[in-house]
Amino acid sequence: MTIHALRERDKRLARAVVWRDVLETLAAIAVVGFLSVYTINALGNEYWWRALAAGGLVAWAVFVPLRLRQARRRAAPPLPSLSLAEHLNRRRDAALAQAHMLETAWLWYVAPCVIGVTALSLTVAGPTVKVMIYLAVVLAFGVVLALLNWHTGRTRFRAHAEQLQAQLDALAGDTPG
Repeated sequence: MTIHALRERDKRLARAVVWRDVLETLAAIAVVGFLSVYTINALGNEYWWRALAAGGLVAWAVFVPLRLRQARRRAAPPLPSLSLAEHLNRRRDAALAQAHMLETAWLWYVAPCVIGVTALSLTVAGPTVKVMIYLAVVLAFGVVLALLNWHTGRTRFRAHAEQLQAQLDALAGDTPG
């Protein structure tokens, strides 16, 4: 891959990360707003388990945008004064941070949400047939989401990091001594 094509791909991936983070943050704001009101109402009516389940989902919704921001900031930003090799190193590190975050999304993103939705559903309606079918769908959706995140981390971000590393290796081979 040429350096120009690599830069274009890097820019596209960086834009995709920003847009994903914006959408996730907007969704988190909606979840926090709605479930905070629900949690307060549950506490007011002394539905302690419902309040705990909803409050857990609120905490998760606050955590997600913070985790996304942390992954974006893990790699130092590229600066105009950097050498090409250092710039490529930083972009590789950023791609690896995104890949790791996506590959482990089942742990910090999917599982807490599925557990929270399960707990809230069971505390609100109990283990009825409809609730169990709903929870099976939620679980299936969670598995698909986890697999898609893992796949994206591997095929887009980790693959991009490998291409950046190949460019770094090529640069190192061109350097005398």
